Amino acid sequence: MKAVILAGGEGVRLRPLTLNMPKPMVPIFNAPFLEIMLANLKNHGINDVIMTLCYLPDRIQEYFGNGHSLDMNIEYVLETSPLGTAGAVKNVEAALDSTFIVLNGDIVTDLDISKMIQFHKEKKAKATIFLREVDNPSSFGVVETDLDGKVSKFLEKPEPGVTSSNWINGGIYILEPDTINPIPSDTFYMFEKGLFPYLLESGQSVYGFRQEPYWIDVGTYSNYIKVNMDILDENYRHPSDNISSRYGENTSISPASKIYGNVRFGDKCKVGSGTTIDGPSIFGNGCNLGDNCTIAGSIFWESVDIGDNVSITDSVIGNRVSIGYNVVVDSGCIIGDDVVIENSQNIPSGSILE
Repeated sequence: MKAVILAGGEGVRLRPLTLNMPKPMVPIFNAPFLEIMLANLKNHGINDVIMTLCYLPDRIQEYFGNGHSLDMNIEYVLETSPLGTAGAVKNVEAALDSTFIVLNGDIVTDLDISKMIQFHKEKKAKATIFLREVDNPSSFGVVETDLDGKVSKFLEKPEPGVTSSNWINGGIYILEPDTINPIPSDTFYMFEKGLFPYLLESGQSVYGFRQEPYWIDVGTYSNYIKVNMDILDENYRHPSDNISSRYGENTSISPASKIYGNVRFGDKCKVGSGTTIDGPSIFGNGCNLGDNCTIAGSIFWESVDIGDNVSITDSVIGNRVSIGYNVVVDSGCIIGDDVVIENSQNIPSGSILE
């Protein structure tokens, strides 16, 4: 079976950190979160992948190449302009000659894909939609099914009381090739508002597969931070990583520093004397922390360099950021790539620097 990953997203809600990076390449636990998707596919025997790309495609192609380093086969198809979820799949129609799976490129999940495939085959479905339950469905696309799982209705952001269903579209689909025939070519077109309602209205068998795996849309800072911390706290198991190792290779931690809670360092990091780090916190490759710093609940990307007497709380720090001496970064700050913060600055809570 082939997988189509919709990896063309810009990550507007994650800016400024996605100004130089497509959203699927945002690091989770020091690796692009596309690796999580690929690892889960591979765990279920799916090794052939097509990625649809639009925003900064070279960053994805250069990192993953043909996929052979992962024992997978990866192809890429570029969109000159966004085509929407279904339009992007229509764009790769020529490569889809048997049952295939589609995954939105902003979802982290440990969905049991094998069980979903089995369900799709048993129901002889034309389309199967992964459904997940939420407490308040009013902000989502709700899917109503009968007891057998056959979809009876789609409701977009229903008002409270309009439906008794709390099951929403989880952004993963198994489809038969002929289901995408009605999608117009070279046109922005969505599964949620276009193809799926059409299939239902035309009497084709559309089913909902209900499961409650770990699932999170990494499209906001709060969710991005949450999934990293969930991995640290082992609330979610990263399918391609061994989190038992706290320190990467060639990382130097001063014996006069103090580290509490769940903390993860990448390779070639350095922590100075008298520095205190409170978990959960993550440091990418090549991060250098000066003396007498205090870091708590923060995520550092790669090659961050901070001076002495720096305090950073509950913030996300992008690549190659340089922070001088005697700086305070209050909680909830986002600092984009290559930002330089001079000595003795106080960055207020919630600041976004680019």
